[in-house]
Amino acid sequence: SANEPAKGPTTKEAMVIVEKTSGVSFGCVCIPERHTDEYAAQRGKAAPGEHLNMLRKQQAGAEWFVSQAVYDPAPTIRLLRDYGDACRKEG
Repeated sequence: SANEPAKGPTTKEAMVIVEKTSGVSFGCVCIPERHTDEYAAQRGKAAPGEHLNMLRKQQAGAEWFVSQAVYDPAPTIRLLRDYGDACRKEG
């Protein structure tokens, strides 16, 4: 349940473990519904930031992302465009 404490290593701890283990890679979750103006406004943010979460996770070693089923394609399209722009800016 989302209300219970997480079990196992944190994402950062897991990244360190994977880094030290030959032949192992990892991916992370992305949530397009977090990449909407409404979600950002609910959290007091000026703009959506899930693409920056993806970039941070990629820079930490994530090789792929997984998301849930898409019911409204607009947040996914925006997320992927913004992530692509962020990747190009980072080089």
